[in-house]
Amino acid sequence: MAKKAAKQSKTEVAIYKRPMPTAELLDQDNLNPLFVPDPYIKQWAIENYLQDEGAFYNQEHEHLFHAEIGFLWTNVSNYRSGNMVAAQCEIFRVQGGKWTKARAEMQMRQWFGGIPNFIITINAFYAATATSASFCALIDHELYHAAQLVYPDGELAYDIDGNPKW
Repeated sequence: MAKKAAKQSKTEVAIYKRPMPTAELLDQDNLNPLFVPDPYIKQWAIENYLQDEGAFYNQEHEHLFHAEIGFLWTNVSNYRSGNMVAAQCEIFRVQGGKWTKARAEMQMRQWFGGIPNFIITINAFYAATATSASFCALIDHELYHAAQLVYPDGELAYDIDGNPKW
């Protein structure tokens, strides 16, 4: 019984402390597209989804301890097949020449302090109005997209230097 109460308390604390977008991102009069990095989301996700004592611990995300994930808020609406996109996870890859690549990598270093393996972008308007349960489910869902390559035999894939293949 005490273990269940402790788990419930962790969940309540995690929900209470869930990340929220800033007022600037939610300003309906601001027509400028914004993409704002938020290191707190990453910290919150690690504590609650990746650490085995976390409120929403999910063993299937353990491989992400080796991943660098950058989280962004945005005020830019995005629709796919007529449905609002609440969040998106993508592998950071740049196509183009040296300047294009250098410019994109510079932006990543400015935002995240390094080059992330994945970028998770969250719609600020959705996050501000979503229930806590929906927001937490969204983060869990996006973390599933941040995956390490798995060989047909079930083994995780690594490159020649021992780094995970994403």
